[in-house]
Amino acid sequence: LKNALDGKFANNEKVLKLDFVYGSVENGCLNPLDGQQRLTTLWLLHWYIAFKAGKLSENKDTFKNFSYETRTSSREFCKKLSDFEFTSEKPITVQIQNKTWFLSVWKQDPTIQAMLNMLGGTPIKDNEKNEILDGIEEVFVDCDFSTYKSYWKKLTYTECPIIFYYLDLEGLALSDDLYIKMN
Repeated sequence: LKNALDGKFANNEKVLKLDFVYGSVENGCLNPLDGQQRLTTLWLLHWYIAFKAGKLSENKDTFKNFSYETRTSSREFCKKLSDFEFTSEKPITVQIQNKTWFLSVWKQDPTIQAMLNMLGGTPIKDNEKNEILDGIEEVFVDCDFSTYKSYWKKLTYTECPIIFYYLDLEGLALSDDLYIKMN
């Protein structure tokens, strides 16, 4: 994702393609049947870049449009992240978990923990005992404010270098049965 924002593509590509997201649109809301992890990753990437570029408060209503229907805790966590304010130079996951609104029970919620891992990374090491950089904050650690502003502009531009394809199951008269069969 960072390479795409930096304009570094493999095989002379011009965009990073994240494959298909399957779902349907109901009442103006996308309900993904498949692709939730990619969409969550993209939301977290946008959120983090906006946070670091000083664009979070002016876009918080847009970020609040992202929600989890099935898990109340995840929905509330995303809403709280949308209102997040910078507090210190501590790692982002420490800042989040130190907020008074962060509920201790969320430390047991697999979706919230996965989101925190995506933001801050995990302690996983490779075969040579080197830490694997697998969190957004770890990957973007060397960026300065102007770089984050540049990334934000790229992410919100109509020609964003990161894309996915959308397949509307409703428009194709397909149902959830297709997804069940695919898996």
